Amino acid sequence: MPNWLTTVMIAAVTATVAATLTGLLAAPRLEARNRRLQALQLERELFGAATLKIWMYASRLRKLTPPDGSRSSLEGDRSRWLAEIDAASRTLVDCIAPLTYIGPIGRLALRYALSLRGVWLSGRSDAAKLELVAEMAAAAQKIYFTAAWQRPRRTRHAVALERLCDDLVEGRR
Repeated sequence: MPNWLTTVMIAAVTATVAATLTGLLAAPRLEARNRRLQALQLERELFGAATLKIWMYASRLRKLTPPDGSRSSLEGDRSRWLAEIDAASRTLVDCIAPLTYIGPIGRLALRYALSLRGVWLSGRSDAAKLELVAEMAAAAQKIYFTAAWQRPRRTRHAVALERLCDDLVEGRR
């Protein structure tokens, strides 16, 4: 048997054994990790969509000043947008569990979601609720969904959101 044939056979057997062992040992672990990462990404997308929806509808409602003639026709839209904010704040509270595992930012996400839901359920006037909710959602959007290289900006917004949550807890707002 020629020398090159022995070399090729050894390489083929080595590749087959390596592929089989990788398939048996590493593939299941990688697949389980992939499922966890996909679930985390789905939760992050829900968190982002709810935050953006709250920010968008609260900003719309704050700027909505309909003329007297169309006030009654826009009341349906206004109540629908308020219901959307309520549903989004519920979604926000429901999907924060995976985000609580990423350190201080996760704790801030938890605090943001619970504070926002508390503001929405509070007895404040609609205008005060919308102002606070829009401010909180804007800060959260700028923390969690801006580029990672903009760390100073993200830190500034995190401090602002933390201060806003502190003000809510201590009754200053």
